[in-house]
Amino acid sequence: MPDESLLAALQTLRDEYSQKQKATNNLIKALKGKASAFGKIQAAMSDYAASNASIDQEPGQRVQEILGSAQENVNPLITNAIREAKELAALVGALKGIIGAMSTSPVDVVRLSHPFETLKTVEIADDRIMEMLPHLDREMTQAQEALEMLFGAALRDSLAGQGLEIGGKPPNFEIGRFEVAANFKTRSASINYGNEMVIKRVPLSIEAVIKAYQTAAKMIVGRNENPETWIAQFYSAWEAARRKRDPSNTRVNVIDCYFEMVLLRQSRTFFSAPSKGGFADYSRAQFAYDLQEIAIRPHRSHNGKVVFAHSAIRTQVDSSTRSLWIVEGRAPHDGRYVGDIVFDKDE
Repeated sequence: MPDESLLAALQTLRDEYSQKQKATNNLIKALKGKASAFGKIQAAMSDYAASNASIDQEPGQRVQEILGSAQENVNPLITNAIREAKELAALVGALKGIIGAMSTSPVDVVRLSHPFETLKTVEIADDRIMEMLPHLDREMTQAQEALEMLFGAALRDSLAGQGLEIGGKPPNFEIGRFEVAANFKTRSASINYGNEMVIKRVPLSIEAVIKAYQTAAKMIVGRNENPETWIAQFYSAWEAARRKRDPSNTRVNVIDCYFEMVLLRQSRTFFSAPSKGGFADYSRAQFAYDLQEIAIRPHRSHNGKVVFAHSAIRTQVDSSTRSLWIVEGRAPHDGRYVGDIVFDKDE
């Protein structure tokens, strides 16, 4: 349920600062009007003096000086008032958004997150605002936990109807080897195979997430990759990477192998006339799946040699350009980071 006392305090602040905002905007309007009037008066007096050279010019000159001095004082006032009006508009808008989000049951965490972040950055000194921030932060946490549980339960029920089980815990849900990483503040989610991104962003709705998962599963495990062709190609990629780095060393970094693998999968046309449309995509997630399922798990051989995937050392794990996460079990985080690849005789 919404915190009625907090809502009342927020509404009091909003009403107060709305009045200040209105007064500031009225001041800006009046000052701009005066500045415009001063300019018109000065221009009219200059024209009058030029067409009446025989009359005494001293009174008019004094008025011109007074108006010029007034103009110099008005301009800084307008600048300061405009700056203040922007801060007040941000504050009043944030308070309005927070009140609206907290007036729902349960509290709408998605609607609450943005104005709450704005409220924390406004440059208006008011102890009441500072005192409210911890209470609002607690409301945010509670609302997010409630949303996570509701979303998780709805996702679990929908997947169960398709014979699928869900694991993990909010905000990271697991469907087999895939992970749904939900972001309730941005109302979006990403789909990963293990630790590798497959789909960067989808709307945070049950239908959209399930559809994205199905698309991701098709992209990774639903391909018709010829194992013998793949292992031969991978051997060529390993050899090419080894020649470029150190021909005497049989250990080659897995990402160097991946890079060469991507090049080998391109058509001849691409190399003669490279284009975005002609590029044959081969994602890290697809490579990670193929490496495990075609080469590592079945220990498939090529030219009498099999792949030995050495676990990454710490310095490699810390860099995505030096290591690759391989899913070895049934869950996305059941695996290891691979650093180097060796083709050697099976012992």
